[in-house]
Amino acid sequence: MTTFVEEFFTYLSAGGTTAGTRFYPNALPQRVELPACRYFMVSNPTERTMSGSSSLRHPRYQMEFYADGDDGYLDAVKLANEVIALIDGYVGLMGTVTVYAGFREETHRDNFDPELNRHWVNMDVTIWHKKPS
Repeated sequence: MTTFVEEFFTYLSAGGTTAGTRFYPNALPQRVELPACRYFMVSNPTERTMSGSSSLRHPRYQMEFYADGDDGYLDAVKLANEVIALIDGYVGLMGTVTVYAGFREETHRDNFDPELNRHWVNMDVTIWHKKPS
Protein backbone atom coordinates (compact mmCIF):
# COMPACT_ATOMS: atom_id res chain seq x y z
CA MET A 1 0.00 0.00 0.00
CA THR A 2 1.27 3.44 -0.91
CA THR A 3 1.31 6.02 1.86
CA PHE A 4 0.92 9.77 1.69
CA VAL A 5 4.42 10.14 3.15
CA GLU A 6 5.91 8.29 0.17
CA GLU A 7 3.89 10.27 -2.37
CA PHE A 8 4.76 13.59 -0.69
CA PHE A 9 8.48 12.77 -0.84
CA THR A 10 8.23 11.79 -4.52
CA TYR A 11 6.25 14.94 -5.33
CA LEU A 12 8.82 17.20 -3.67
CA SER A 13 11.79 15.39 -5.24
CA ALA A 14 10.29 15.66 -8.73
CA GLY A 15 9.34 19.34 -8.32
CA GLY A 16 12.28 20.80 -10.24
CA THR A 17 13.57 22.91 -7.37
CA THR A 18 17.14 24.01 -6.73
CA ALA A 19 17.34 21.19 -4.14
CA GLY A 20 16.81 18.58 -6.84
CA THR A 21 16.08 15.35 -4.95
CA ARG A 22 17.64 16.56 -1.70
CA PHE A 23 14.47 16.37 0.41
CA TYR A 24 14.97 14.57 3.69
CA PRO A 25 12.23 13.45 6.08
CA ASN A 26 13.14 14.02 9.76
CA ALA A 27 16.96 14.24 9.57
CA LEU A 28 19.38 16.16 7.39
CA PRO A 29 22.39 13.95 6.61
CA GLN A 30 25.84 15.10 7.70
CA ARG A 31 27.92 16.69 4.94
CA VAL A 32 24.84 17.00 2.74
CA GLU A 33 25.11 19.03 -0.44
CA LEU A 34 23.15 22.26 -0.16
CA PRO A 35 20.64 23.64 -0.88
CA ALA A 36 18.50 20.94 0.69
CA CYS A 37 15.26 20.55 2.64
CA ARG A 38 14.47 18.73 5.85
CA TYR A 39 10.84 18.25 6.79
CA PHE A 40 8.91 16.51 9.52
CA MET A 41 5.30 16.02 10.52
CA VAL A 42 4.13 18.29 13.31
CA SER A 43 0.57 16.95 13.54
CA ASN A 44 -1.86 14.70 11.68
CA PRO A 45 -5.33 15.09 13.18
CA THR A 46 -8.16 12.77 12.21
CA GLU A 47 -11.37 14.37 11.03
CA ARG A 48 -14.45 12.97 12.72
CA THR A 49 -18.02 12.82 11.51
CA MET A 50 -21.22 11.84 13.28
CA SER A 51 -20.61 8.30 11.99
CA GLY A 52 -16.95 8.08 13.08
CA SER A 53 -13.59 8.74 11.44
CA SER A 54 -13.49 10.11 7.92
CA SER A 55 -10.92 9.46 5.23
CA LEU A 56 -9.94 13.15 5.24
CA ARG A 57 -6.49 13.95 6.64
CA HIS A 58 -4.61 17.23 6.98
CA PRO A 59 -1.07 16.68 8.22
CA ARG A 60 1.01 19.72 9.07
CA TYR A 61 4.70 19.63 8.18
CA GLN A 62 7.49 21.91 9.28
CA MET A 63 9.89 22.43 6.40
CA GLU A 64 13.44 23.73 6.75
CA PHE A 65 15.36 24.99 3.72
CA TYR A 66 19.15 25.01 4.09
CA ALA A 67 21.86 26.76 2.10
CA ASP A 68 25.39 27.97 2.80
CA GLY A 69 28.00 30.34 1.45
CA ASP A 70 27.90 34.04 0.68
CA ASP A 71 24.43 33.85 -0.88
CA GLY A 72 23.17 31.23 1.57
CA TYR A 73 20.28 33.26 2.91
CA LEU A 74 19.06 34.16 -0.57
CA ASP A 75 19.42 30.54 -1.72
CA ALA A 76 17.44 29.27 1.28
CA VAL A 77 14.66 31.80 0.62
CA LYS A 78 14.68 30.87 -3.08
CA LEU A 79 14.23 27.18 -2.26
CA ALA A 80 11.46 28.00 0.22
CA ASN A 81 9.64 30.01 -2.45
CA GLU A 82 10.02 27.18 -4.97
CA VAL A 83 8.41 24.73 -2.55
CA ILE A 84 5.67 27.22 -1.68
CA ALA A 85 4.87 27.37 -5.40
CA LEU A 86 4.58 23.55 -5.44
CA ILE A 87 2.33 23.29 -2.38
CA ASP A 88 0.34 26.47 -1.71
CA GLY A 89 -2.99 26.17 -3.50
CA TYR A 90 -2.20 22.73 -4.94
CA VAL A 91 -5.20 20.56 -5.79
CA GLY A 92 -4.82 17.27 -7.64
CA LEU A 93 -2.91 14.04 -7.32
CA MET A 94 0.36 13.42 -5.52
CA GLY A 95 1.07 10.07 -7.08
CA THR A 96 -2.02 8.03 -6.22
CA VAL A 97 -3.20 10.25 -3.34
CA THR A 98 -5.96 12.79 -3.92
CA VAL A 99 -4.99 16.20 -2.54
CA TYR A 100 -7.88 18.55 -1.88
CA ALA A 101 -5.77 21.57 -0.92
CA GLY A 102 -2.23 22.47 0.06
CA PHE A 103 -1.56 25.55 2.19
CA ARG A 104 1.44 27.46 3.37
CA GLU A 105 0.78 28.39 6.97
CA GLU A 106 1.58 31.91 8.11
CA THR A 107 4.80 30.88 9.79
CA HIS A 108 8.24 31.86 8.57
CA ARG A 109 11.47 31.96 10.51
CA ASP A 110 15.00 32.86 9.43
CA ASN A 111 17.96 31.14 11.09
CA PHE A 112 21.76 31.20 10.88
CA ASP A 113 24.53 29.01 12.33
CA PRO A 114 27.79 31.03 12.30
CA GLU A 115 29.97 27.97 12.99
CA LEU A 116 28.75 26.23 9.83
CA ASN A 117 28.05 29.45 7.89
CA ARG A 118 24.66 27.87 7.20
CA HIS A 119 21.38 29.68 6.68
CA TRP A 120 17.97 28.10 6.87
CA VAL A 121 14.38 29.20 6.59
CA ASN A 122 11.48 27.41 8.33
CA MET A 123 7.85 27.35 7.32
CA ASP A 124 4.85 25.12 7.92
CA VAL A 125 2.53 23.63 5.32
CA THR A 126 -0.75 21.76 5.68
CA ILE A 127 -1.96 19.34 3.05
CA TRP A 128 -5.58 18.20 3.05
CA HIS A 129 -5.82 14.80 1.38
CA LYS A 130 -7.79 11.59 1.19
CA LYS A 131 -6.31 8.80 3.29
CA PRO A 132 -4.91 6.18 0.91
CA SER A 133 -6.87 2.95 1.07
